[in-house]
Amino acid sequence: MSTLGAVERAIDKNGINVRLPKSTYLIDNQVNLSWYEKEGAKSYKFTLRNPDDEVVMSKELDGTALDINLDDVKVEDGECYYWSITVDDKTSQEYCLYRMTKEEAEEVTNDVSSIT
Repeated sequence: MSTLGAVERAIDKNGINVRLPKSTYLIDNQVNLSWYEKEGAKSYKFTLRNPDDEVVMSKELDGTALDINLDDVKVEDGECYYWSITVDDKTSQEYCLYRMTKEEAEEVTNDVSSIT
């Protein structure tokens, strides 16, 4: 089996840049999301949408980081959930949070174990 890894980063036209790749694949239930401070911003609005584009979480924040338990917001395995940050009337690009299925997580864990 061959394994390929890549990181895709985006330059946001609205100047709201995150500290994670465009797509993030997760094994655990906990994730820490963060983004760079936008000059002059007083607050940030975090929005998480499911694959059907329904908002499953929305939160106003003073800072540039947020810890999320994926079970608490009912993120399903094998689905991409999209998150974004809004400052004033500007919204960042959307970023994918993908929680791996048990089979995918086991395969990745085994691959990592075989090289350590």
